[in-house]
Amino acid sequence: ISTTPLAFGDYDGTAAIASNATVVVRCSKNAPYQIALDAGTTAGATLLQRLLAGPGGDTLQYNLYTTVGLGTIWGNNAGGTGWVTGTGTGLGVANQATLTVFVQLPDNAVNQAAGVGAYSDLITATITY
Repeated sequence: ISTTPLAFGDYDGTAAIASNATVVVRCSKNAPYQIALDAGTTAGATLLQRLLAGPGGDTLQYNLYTTVGLGTIWGNNAGGTGWVTGTGTGLGVANQATLTVFVQLPDNAVNQAAGVGAYSDLITATITY
């Protein structure tokens, strides 16, 4: 399992920001798998409300989703979240599955009140097979 970094760009408090990243999986042929994403490393984050940590203790709210329609939060399949499942097609690079993580940073009062600066979080992806 490998991932690409996610970058939101600059948030100016006037509109939601959508972005995406990828999770690449290579799994043994015919082996079923599930991919879970944790809440991240920012204090106070949950699977239902992830947080980016910024300067002065400020945070920005965001979340990760399994589909472009942002209908299911990508978590660990518990507490109102889902996960992504699949079946391996082989360990070779030609057999890898590339999955998209859909992300949204909403334009809301909490995010609008956050200070200017760099924000970050670290999500752990776990594959179970």
